[in-house]
Amino acid sequence: MTLSLIDRQRYAQIVAQVLVIDYAITLEEDVFFDRLVARLALTDEQRQAVVKSVNIGDKIELAVAKLSDEARQDLMKVLAEAAASDGHVAARELDVIERVGAVLRIQAAHPGLR
Repeated sequence: MTLSLIDRQRYAQIVAQVLVIDYAITLEEDVFFDRLVARLALTDEQRQAVVKSVNIGDKIELAVAKLSDEARQDLMKVLAEAAASDGHVAARELDVIERVGAVLRIQAAHPGLR
């Protein structure tokens, strides 16, 4: 991926939202997020800024809608992997993933809605 810094941070925020939505980050989820941060080439400071910016009640749909086409390509796969990284997919995690999927489907059907 050759994403802009903004896209990489937004992407990490979306994944982090899935990980924190059940009010607990397991060791396995933390390791998954560390690997994602490395893949996105974010610094430790950028990682910390991403984590601090995530609030459980935030409208994830707004961040998803702002992602570039390239950033959206494997987002659903990564979200599913993130949710399952601790061996259990919580209902709240699944809800967030479904909301992200809805935004992606709407944008695919109506590309002018960005």
